[in-house]
Amino acid sequence: MQETAEAPAGSSRLSGLIAGAAVGLVGLIVGLSIAFATGTQTEQYATESDLVRRSERVLTVSSVARADLGVVLVLARSAANGLEVADLEVELGELEANLAILSLLVDEWSEQLDQPSQLALSSMAAVDESVDATVGAIRTDEVEVAESVALSKVLPDLDRLNTIIATERNQAAARLDALRSSAGTLARLASLGVALLVPGIAFFVFRGTMRRRQRNAELQLQLKQERELVKTKDEFVANLSHELRTPLTGIFGFALVLDDMLSQGPEHLEFDVMADTTGVILSEASELNRMVDDLLTAAKQEGGSLQMVLEELEVGPVIESAVDLFRRQGATLTVDCEPAVLSIDRHHVAQLVRNLVSNATKHGGPNLAIEGRVSDGEYAVRVMDDGEGVPEELVERLFSRFVHQGETPLTTGSVGLGLFIAGMLAEAMDGDLSYQRIDGISVFTFTLPIASTAEKPADEAA
Repeated sequence: MQETAEAPAGSSRLSGLIAGAAVGLVGLIVGLSIAFATGTQTEQYATESDLVRRSERVLTVSSVARADLGVVLVLARSAANGLEVADLEVELGELEANLAILSLLVDEWSEQLDQPSQLALSSMAAVDESVDATVGAIRTDEVEVAESVALSKVLPDLDRLNTIIATERNQAAARLDALRSSAGTLARLASLGVALLVPGIAFFVFRGTMRRRQRNAELQLQLKQERELVKTKDEFVANLSHELRTPLTGIFGFALVLDDMLSQGPEHLEFDVMADTTGVILSEASELNRMVDDLLTAAKQEGGSLQMVLEELEVGPVIESAVDLFRRQGATLTVDCEPAVLSIDRHHVAQLVRNLVSNATKHGGPNLAIEGRVSDGEYAVRVMDDGEGVPEELVERLFSRFVHQGETPLTTGSVGLGLFIAGMLAEAMDGDLSYQRIDGISVFTFTLPIASTAEKPADEAA
């Protein structure tokens, strides 16, 4: 009887062990399956996010190329009407360089897809061909042909390319939304799988799940930031044509006024009217030049092609040259720069100074001053105005892209890039840019490195 009683007990214990092993095995299989599924989901998150980011880069550079084409056509038309245009060849070179960057980005974007987009590649090839035809016509003084090709070929080809890119971007965003909705289900299944595992395995699976959840959360945050940037860029692109058209309209209109006066003969020339008209054209052209310069610089920086040509230069003449046009436009501006030789890029230092001075003339007080001093082995340039200053809530993101105060832009030309470009250029030349409010004065300070030869003692230099 005792042996009979012990037999069922042993059988029961064996059955319990088998059942526990079976549950543990099932839990292990479930846990491994969920871990694999979650890992695959994380990889899909990264892939789709990267595709959205690349699509936005292509659309941004495409918009800059469209704006650059408009500038080239206006300059070509002005030259054809007898106006002196000094920068046409430079702008043609910038247009061609920008198209080269766009072509490279489209190739990289296409390679990111499961299968290369032949439609996008053929559209990009059509854009290159039509732009080459437009540039060729401009260089042979066939402006009307260039305008016809631009309207009938270049712009439709660019629109076709943008539509393809935007469609793929929207599909990738939709796939990201679907992945996010399934994340909750996988998380619940992961919890069930962990509960079925033995304590040791449960610990490792749980830790892995938490890490993947954290990664998913980081990807979702990155996606949210990307979407916010996309929204800002979309608004920026929507307003870009209006912002560029404003100075272009002024230039074209006042150029026609001068042309009418010249066509009527010398006796109809009115010096005061010509002086005022020339002043407006100069002001609008300067505004347009700063806007386009900022757009192209931003595109080069995002495409990784921005380069610094450093020279050892006396800083004072560079700054004086940069602010000369503002003085000619009537700005009250004083410059007091201590002599020093710096290791700088002449063009980009001038662009940095123009952006800060333009920002001060538009949003600061009437009295502007620039002061340059050697300080702690660096050269510090301060651009000061007696305006009301930057609102506290905007100071932390003052040097970010597309910063606006409500509907009012804080930067040159209403593009929202001036201060961002200024900070980026200062950093690219091993300096920095900062803002302070000191005794009722708004002070933008950027630092630049002193040239190595200027740092040597006089006896060593000799």
